[in-house]
Amino acid sequence: MAETDNLSHTLPRPSDSIHPASELPESKNAQARAQTQSGDTALEEGDLSGAEEAYRSALAADEGDIRAMHNMGVVAYRRGQWQEARVRFERC
Repeated sequence: MAETDNLSHTLPRPSDSIHPASELPESKNAQARAQTQSGDTALEEGDLSGAEEAYRSALAADEGDIRAMHNMGVVAYRRGQWQEARVRFERC
Protein backbone atom coordinates (compact mmCIF):
# COMPACT_ATOMS: atom_id res chain seq x y z
CA MET A 1 0.00 0.00 0.00
CA ALA A 2 2.88 2.40 0.68
CA GLU A 3 3.92 2.38 -2.99
CA THR A 4 0.47 3.47 -4.13
CA ASP A 5 0.26 6.28 -1.58
CA ASN A 6 2.72 8.47 -3.46
CA LEU A 7 2.91 7.94 -7.19
CA SER A 8 4.69 11.21 -7.92
CA HIS A 9 8.02 9.40 -8.12
CA THR A 10 6.90 7.92 -11.45
CA LEU A 11 6.06 11.27 -13.04
CA PRO A 12 8.60 13.02 -15.26
CA ARG A 13 10.34 15.96 -13.62
CA PRO A 14 9.07 19.25 -15.07
CA SER A 15 12.60 20.43 -15.83
CA ASP A 16 13.07 17.49 -18.19
CA SER A 17 10.01 18.32 -20.28
CA ILE A 18 11.07 21.71 -21.66
CA HIS A 19 13.07 21.86 -24.86
CA PRO A 20 14.89 24.55 -26.83
CA ALA A 21 12.67 26.45 -29.24
CA SER A 22 13.98 25.74 -32.72
CA GLU A 23 10.93 27.31 -34.39
CA LEU A 24 11.75 30.83 -33.19
CA PRO A 25 13.39 33.12 -35.75
CA GLU A 26 17.15 33.05 -35.99
CA SER A 27 19.31 36.13 -35.65
CA LYS A 28 20.38 37.93 -38.80
CA ASN A 29 23.83 38.22 -37.22
CA ALA A 30 25.89 35.23 -38.44
CA GLN A 31 27.98 35.02 -35.26
CA ALA A 32 24.91 35.09 -33.03
CA ARG A 33 23.17 32.53 -35.22
CA ALA A 34 26.15 30.14 -35.05
CA GLN A 35 26.42 30.52 -31.27
CA THR A 36 22.69 29.93 -30.80
CA GLN A 37 22.86 26.77 -32.89
CA SER A 38 25.84 25.63 -30.82
CA GLY A 39 23.85 26.31 -27.65
CA ASP A 40 20.89 24.34 -29.01
CA THR A 41 23.13 21.35 -29.65
CA ALA A 42 24.69 21.57 -26.18
CA LEU A 43 21.25 21.88 -24.58
CA GLU A 44 19.92 18.85 -26.44
CA GLU A 45 22.97 16.91 -25.20
CA GLY A 46 22.29 18.01 -21.62
CA ASP A 47 25.35 20.27 -21.39
CA LEU A 48 23.77 23.19 -19.54
CA SER A 49 27.06 25.01 -18.96
CA GLY A 50 28.04 24.75 -22.62
CA ALA A 51 24.58 25.88 -23.71
CA GLU A 52 24.63 28.86 -21.36
CA GLU A 53 28.07 29.92 -22.59
CA ALA A 54 26.99 29.69 -26.23
CA TYR A 55 23.75 31.60 -25.63
CA ARG A 56 25.61 34.32 -23.72
CA SER A 57 27.97 34.68 -26.69
CA ALA A 58 25.00 34.85 -29.05
CA LEU A 59 23.36 37.56 -26.96
CA ALA A 60 26.64 39.48 -26.78
CA ALA A 61 26.70 39.50 -30.60
CA ASP A 62 22.97 40.27 -30.92
CA GLU A 63 21.11 41.22 -27.75
CA GLY A 64 17.83 40.94 -29.66
CA ASP A 65 18.34 37.25 -30.52
CA ILE A 66 14.96 35.99 -29.32
CA ARG A 67 15.84 32.33 -29.82
CA ALA A 68 18.98 32.62 -27.68
CA MET A 69 17.02 34.56 -25.04
CA HIS A 70 14.28 31.93 -24.92
CA ASN A 71 16.71 29.05 -24.78
CA MET A 72 18.64 30.75 -21.95
CA GLY A 73 15.29 30.54 -20.18
CA VAL A 74 15.24 26.81 -20.89
CA VAL A 75 18.69 26.48 -19.30
CA ALA A 76 17.51 28.37 -16.21
CA TYR A 77 14.32 26.27 -16.06
CA ARG A 78 16.26 23.01 -16.20
CA ARG A 79 18.47 24.26 -13.38
CA GLY A 80 15.42 25.05 -11.27
CA GLN A 81 16.05 28.80 -11.48
CA TRP A 82 12.37 29.55 -11.94
CA GLN A 83 12.48 33.34 -11.57
CA GLU A 84 15.33 33.75 -14.05
CA ALA A 85 13.55 31.45 -16.50
CA ARG A 86 10.37 33.47 -16.17
CA VAL A 87 12.20 36.75 -16.79
CA ARG A 88 13.82 35.33 -19.92
CA PHE A 89 10.53 33.96 -21.26
CA GLU A 90 8.72 37.23 -20.58
CA ARG A 91 11.42 39.20 -22.42
CA CYS A 92 10.76 37.04 -25.48
